Amino acid sequence: MKTDGSEYTNLFTPTGFGSENSFTLSGNTLYGTDNRYPADVFSIGIETNSYRYIYSFSTLSGIGGPYGTNSDGEYPNSSLVLLGNTLYGTTSAGGTSGYGTIFSVNTDGTHFVNIHDFTNGSDGASPGSLVCSGNTLYGTTGLGVSTIFSIYVEPSAKVNVNTTNGLAPLTIQFTSSSTDDTGIPLVSWNWDFGDGSTSGERNPVHIYKTTGIFATRLAAINNLGINVAGISPLIDTEVSSNLVLNGDFETGSYSNWTLSNAGYSVVDDGSLGGKPYSGNYSAFLGTTTSPGYLYQTLATKAGSTYLISFWLNDFDFGPRAFSVVWDGNITFNQTYPATYAWTNVQFEVTATSSNTLLQFGIEQGSYPFYLDNISVVSIHPNIVGISLSGTNLIVNGANGFSGASYYVLNSTNLALPLSQWARVATNTLNTSGAFTIVLTNPMSPLTPKQYYDLQLR
Repeated sequence: MKTDGSEYTNLFTPTGFGSENSFTLSGNTLYGTDNRYPADVFSIGIETNSYRYIYSFSTLSGIGGPYGTNSDGEYPNSSLVLLGNTLYGTTSAGGTSGYGTIFSVNTDGTHFVNIHDFTNGSDGASPGSLVCSGNTLYGTTGLGVSTIFSIYVEPSAKVNVNTTNGLAPLTIQFTSSSTDDTGIPLVSWNWDFGDGSTSGERNPVHIYKTTGIFATRLAAINNLGINVAGISPLIDTEVSSNLVLNGDFETGSYSNWTLSNAGYSVVDDGSLGGKPYSGNYSAFLGTTTSPGYLYQTLATKAGSTYLISFWLNDFDFGPRAFSVVWDGNITFNQTYPATYAWTNVQFEVTATSSNTLLQFGIEQGSYPFYLDNISVVSIHPNIVGISLSGTNLIVNGANGFSGASYYVLNSTNLALPLSQWARVATNTLNTSGAFTIVLTNPMSPLTPKQYYDLQLR
């Protein structure tokens, strides 16, 4: 309708709708709330006359407040505040105490967050409309202790890493989102890697040269000039955990190894025609009595998964077979032609006892293999990403073990020993590899800095 009263248009007439709240206008879209029980957040397209539900509040069921309790609030008797792609509003009832909430939800209906539950204590009850200055919301309460309140809502940026733990020096690729969680583009990035190093790049690569647990922090700025915090997993570096002794043969001998039916085997410095993959020596393996073995017993942990890695080359003529035997089971068996090139072979195995026999087998005459840089290391589960979904925290992990139980620990103080961190989730995985753990309602605006640790039990 024009200001002179002409051209009145009925944009939409939904069934069961009831709202006397003001609308929030952004471009050609109106945002509002329907306070009929159960209530909704909605949008109306001005040009298309289209009505869309954005979020529906849950029904009241608990005992508390004037009408009952729930997880997200009820009766939104106020207009909405739009900041970027995020709507902020209040409910006059419901929530965990039953006296109303402050909430946020993206305009596409994702990422609903209950920012504050009113308790009818010093914070009052039944809040009204909000106003916003920068990233600070202001409002009043109408029941209980009448208050004028403010609450800061700092936007966040998503941070991903390629891994969260490994051997030092450990190279980490950090990746930041291009926008904050409200959809506002980021224009600058300031990384603190927790080891005294910093970067101003959006997606930096950093090498952790020492062992320890490092908290990486991202302080970004969006194009509105608002500070944006990045959520990053902890980085855990450790010393070498290779279970194999003399796996690079740099002693110049087969010390710590045993040879069986492999009389045509020496440790070569390159004088036999094959240059070591790295260092000064490699194993030159040949046999005249098939099969021959090079083996070593490793100290393992039953139920743990390990990564076997080695470099293999065959400089001679004629096909011959090469195998790897783990705990009496052939886990790798292949016939090689002469390739004259070093090849890295890796695969995962699981230990069944505290001592495991690792064997390398050679067959078919005297044709030799070259072997170098043998390692067996434990595969640690790690956190590769953390994100928010509504009121839940989503922890994405890698290198999970099927049937293993994982604890997610939480603390607001990184300096506390892990024995004093609180356990906030326990999950047993059905499959190995990538996994997801959902933490229900773990975030609180009163504790903006929190740390999480993933443990295998």
